[in-house]
Amino acid sequence: PSGPFPSPAFSDGSKNHDHIPSPTRCCSFRQRRRSRLVEGRAGQGRSNGCESSVLSTSFPPMFSDTIAALATPPGRSALAVVRLSGRDALLVAARVIPTFTAVPPRTAHLAAFVGGDGTLIDRGLYTVFPGPNSYTGEDLVEFSCHGGLVVPVRLVSALLAIGARAALPGEFTRRAVMHGRMDLLQAEAVGDLVDATAVAQARQALHQLDGGLSRRLADLRNGLLDTE
Repeated sequence: PSGPFPSPAFSDGSKNHDHIPSPTRCCSFRQRRRSRLVEGRAGQGRSNGCESSVLSTSFPPMFSDTIAALATPPGRSALAVVRLSGRDALLVAARVIPTFTAVPPRTAHLAAFVGGDGTLIDRGLYTVFPGPNSYTGEDLVEFSCHGGLVVPVRLVSALLAIGARAALPGEFTRRAVMHGRMDLLQAEAVGDLVDATAVAQARQALHQLDGGLSRRLADLRNGLLDTE
């Protein structure tokens, strides 16, 4: 969803970029910095179980820029989830989380979320999912913050101001397809599950998301090829 979020813009006008480099820096520097982020800021290294896949640069140029969006419906709620995905997801996340670390992966970390000027936005949880073992197949960070009309918008706005782009509708799932995390039938099942209004619909969508229909079609295809 885009809605109230401003157009993405880089904030390279700030004077101090020594803490975390801008996503527009050269690739070699970006890779070295990502390596440091993965190893952690408290002397944690690969021995802590962080996968080397985080440092992979094999993502295709198409759909590899960093995107951000609110993953939960806007409005009054206790919690909201913001997703950030792309080749610079770790760098962008580190700009809004002063204590950011990518290790251990798939673990919720409590932290403060700040804007570009250092103003506190919220305190919440963030989880790092290193690519390719993430929903999109890219480095992905999920922020869990307080809900409402202010905090989630401020958090997404901070990510966009740093250099992320507002995600298009369905773009996270589209990237999952592009990176081989699911096929088109499973991608359709995601939408069917979200839109389900009855238990039977949800059950059928889950079966399709689990690959049931894909396997059935693959078996039929193999049977036809064997017949030929």
